[in-house]
Amino acid sequence: MTHNTAILIYLLQNNQKWISINQIRSYTGQVCKSECYKVGTRVSDLRVKYGYPIENKKENVDGVVHSSYRMSLYDNKLQELRRLWPFKNPPQYQPTLKYAI
Repeated sequence: MTHNTAILIYLLQNNQKWISINQIRSYTGQVCKSECYKVGTRVSDLRVKYGYPIENKKENVDGVVHSSYRMSLYDNKLQELRRLWPFKNPPQYQPTLKYAI
């Protein structure tokens, strides 16, 4: 499984919840051949290449910036993506919108 796919799955499993980079790295370490160290790059891929609406939140704690990510999808869109499972690579977000309406 690719890191892009693993991160997408984890964000979908935790829809509407803020997920830290450490949680994502831990998950990719479990389901992929390696742990993902470039989480920001992979999330950017999911946004730009695949069209997913992923939010980013940054918090400054004692001078260290901590990033978290969240996907906020409606239930009908989640159901459509679940119907496409299993997928080897993330499906494009925009083309599947027509099925969710």
